[in-house]
Amino acid sequence: LGTVGVLLASGVTKAKDPEKAIWDLVSLI
Repeated sequence: LGTVGVLLASGVTKAKDPEKAIWDLVSLI
């Protein structure tokens, strides 16, 4: 996925589960 795709996916994930979104961001680092 491109940067835009990642941002869109992150936005959807955050809307559904904020905690999971945070863990996803941590896993990317």
